[in-house]
Amino acid sequence: MSEPAVNRLEYASDAPRPWQDASKKGYLQWLSLKIAHAFEGLLLLGGITALLGIAFGGPGPGMLSITTLLIASIGAAAASNARRFRAFRIMSYLQQALRANLPLAPMMRSAAIAERGAMRQRLETLQFHLYDGAPLAESLAAAVPEFSDRPLTLIHTAESNGQLPRVIDGLIAEHQQFTAHTIFRSAIYRVYLVFILLGLGGTALMLNTFVMPKFQQIFKDFQVPPPAPMQSYLRYSAAMLLPVMIAGVLLFIHLLSTLARESFSPKLRNFSPLRTLVDHLYWYLPVIGNLERDRGLSDVCQALSSACRSSRPMDVAVAEAANLHMNSVLKEGIAEWAMGISAGAPLSAAAKDARLPGLVVQMIMPAQSSSDLSVTFDFLHRYYASRFSRTTILLNAVLIPLVTLIAGTFVLFTALAIFGPIVALSSSVSVKAPGGL
Repeated sequence: MSEPAVNRLEYASDAPRPWQDASKKGYLQWLSLKIAHAFEGLLLLGGITALLGIAFGGPGPGMLSITTLLIASIGAAAASNARRFRAFRIMSYLQQALRANLPLAPMMRSAAIAERGAMRQRLETLQFHLYDGAPLAESLAAAVPEFSDRPLTLIHTAESNGQLPRVIDGLIAEHQQFTAHTIFRSAIYRVYLVFILLGLGGTALMLNTFVMPKFQQIFKDFQVPPPAPMQSYLRYSAAMLLPVMIAGVLLFIHLLSTLARESFSPKLRNFSPLRTLVDHLYWYLPVIGNLERDRGLSDVCQALSSACRSSRPMDVAVAEAANLHMNSVLKEGIAEWAMGISAGAPLSAAAKDARLPGLVVQMIMPAQSSSDLSVTFDFLHRYYASRFSRTTILLNAVLIPLVTLIAGTFVLFTALAIFGPIVALSSSVSVKAPGGL
């Protein structure tokens, strides 16, 4: 490889970007990028809302804002899925070359001739780096910005283990699980929760500011105790109003920042100085923690299965598996597992000391002294991958109905808090007519 190509590849794949700097300067640059993207998203939202208002006139600003944000979310989700599909097509070319046992660089050059636009540019850059002798993972990191960290680390580990076709097949199978309504559904998920929180908080704020004080004064004047629904509403809304409004505003700012980044700066890495803190928070949440654990363990077991087939030392294989893209808590556990193996502990004992799940420890224990270790890791990979898939499908099925049920409960609670005082006041001031009418 020539020296300029080495420098270019090192900058493209290994050199830290300004927003990947964990120092104080990196934090400030990350925060400034967040604020800039949120401001860009606000300008985008306001501009499209103004254009819709000029064009159609009738709907109010609130309805126009909701419609605009939904359209922008669908557009950003469509652009993100288009980039994901571009990476999938490149992986398909790699899969064809690997299955036919063809050299990758000439295959990418031939594929580039049949493509056009951005796809052709990506393939030409990729074959350039492959001709220079760079590993596939580094070449993809330099030439195809659509690849995220997880597939890149999986491909890098698969290259070391000599099991690249299996990993490429698995990544393509994951992509094929996406259905045609993924774009619309992901956009709905983005907007729905934000506006539910802002709507609930805004409604409660208006009622607590303008309606409930009037009711309280009227009940005080008539010397009538407020009904139970009103008292419950005042008690719970006072405690929950501020957290709901803060969560809604923060999610709204994050949504604007995400939309702007995906629309204007898609090449920026999804890096945050708060990654470790967020990973620890996700790890201990009931359902999200299971998702983080299952997907990470599935990738780790797949890498270790490939390493066993290649007869690589387990301490080296586990240390490489710790570099996969996964939750920080699990990454620390895998790194501790690798250090235990390097210190001379048996595979299962080191896994137990690293506080890995009991299933992993118990499955490894009888297989570590036989030739079935790769089969055991294959089983664990399929087991945790199926758990991750089932949980994801369940969340997709229940998320929107669950949020709708919570919002409907709040609406019912609010209606009782409003109509209960009206009924109570009517009963207190009404006079029974003689004769029982």
